[in-house]
Amino acid sequence: MTLIEVTLAVAVFSIIIAATLNVAAQAIALRAQATRVLVAGQLADALIAEIMQLPYDSTDTQQSGTVASLTALNTPILTVIPASRGNDATLADYANYKDNTPINADGSLSTNANGYRRSVTAKYVSTSNPSVESATDTGLCRITVTVTFNKRPILTRTALKANLTPKS
Repeated sequence: MTLIEVTLAVAVFSIIIAATLNVAAQAIALRAQATRVLVAGQLADALIAEIMQLPYDSTDTQQSGTVASLTALNTPILTVIPASRGNDATLADYANYKDNTPINADGSLSTNANGYRRSVTAKYVSTSNPSVESATDTGLCRITVTVTFNKRPILTRTALKANLTPKS
């Protein structure tokens, strides 16, 4: 082989190696993103499930560590949920809830949740069109849980909660 042939072979080999490394780096980044979306989905689903089990209660709630009222759902309020959320929590307690480190209902830290944050909004909505917000309690509330990773939104889940208690 001549020096020119060797140089060309090395150049072609270098291009192939660079392309392979680029594809490998993209595959690793894609897998990391898929893992983040999977974990975010699990965290959002867990919080949605926890909220959906709560009573739809339009009365003021005063419990240890909690200040919230369902009538304040459409106004910015600071809600503090105790680390170990009790059975006396209501939907109102989760309005504008945020956790910097996802915490389970029993107060334990969620596994594999470093860097994730969850936030909840709860809004009264029209019963005929749940995408339209209402200023008054219509008996239907749209709950939105947003999960971020390193302050970047990863996933948003939405659920509707209806007041099935007959009005007297």
